[in-house]
Amino acid sequence: MIGSRSEEGFSPGGILGNARRLRGLSIADVSHALKLAPRQVEAIEADAFDQLRGLTFARGFVRNYARYLGIDPEPLLDAIVADSDSLQVDLSPISNARGDMPTAGSSLGSLLPAGITLVVLIALALAGWYFDWFRVPVPAAPVEKIAAVSPPIRDEAVTPVPAKAVEPVQLPAAPPAPAALPEPAVAPPSAAAPEPPAPEPASTATQPPAPGRQRLAFAFEQDSWVEIKDARGRTLHSQLHKAGSADDVDIGGTPPYALVVGNAAQVKLRYKDKSVDLSPFIKISVARFSLQ
Repeated sequence: MIGSRSEEGFSPGGILGNARRLRGLSIADVSHALKLAPRQVEAIEADAFDQLRGLTFARGFVRNYARYLGIDPEPLLDAIVADSDSLQVDLSPISNARGDMPTAGSSLGSLLPAGITLVVLIALALAGWYFDWFRVPVPAAPVEKIAAVSPPIRDEAVTPVPAKAVEPVQLPAAPPAPAALPEPAVAPPSAAAPEPPAPEPASTATQPPAPGRQRLAFAFEQDSWVEIKDARGRTLHSQLHKAGSADDVDIGGTPPYALVVGNAAQVKLRYKDKSVDLSPFIKISVARFSLQ
């Protein structure tokens, strides 16, 4: 079996399986998203890459699976190559090199296996190109989980108030003047001066966290899944954060807090106004650590 490891959970398949379970996805969900059979997904998570029609197909499946879960695929692919290189090939010398020279009739028959081998190699190369260029896009995290953490802000449409038409002022009728004097002309009512625009409200400063809550300030250079649980095992935060975002996460619960951060090498964290170095906790591309 290619890709098996002595330490459970740190093989390519084990990492993918753990990441799938953290996101609450079933094997059927992954099978439907990647257009694979459930047995193929199970073979990937069991590191049974010899059941996936060759190493080229296995690498393509692992690459698409990792990107679907928001994990950097390169360390997993390197691990597969390292395991495949460690396989020992038994090459025994030919005991008897003597034989009859091939004739013109037999040389044509010997070309047939070589032609079949060439066709198989071309098919494998095309399969590798297919899985490298036609990649499965990374879907957004489930809507219900994101809504449970941070309810969406509903934009309320502002209905414009129609401007009131200015009614002309009705002036009282002037008393009759002597015939010798001309009637004075009545000046039309002056148009109402436009009202000055209302001043824009000043932007409010960032509010500190509420009493009894802690703030974790994240900055993401790549897409990353973040999960936070308190000492009682309650999930306080579980969300996929987009690349380029800077998100503040306010949490309550009972410390210490257990964190799982995907793509941790591309994530920066501040806690209690101090920078937290994630590099000592990274294995493959996932960091697991706790904060007091």
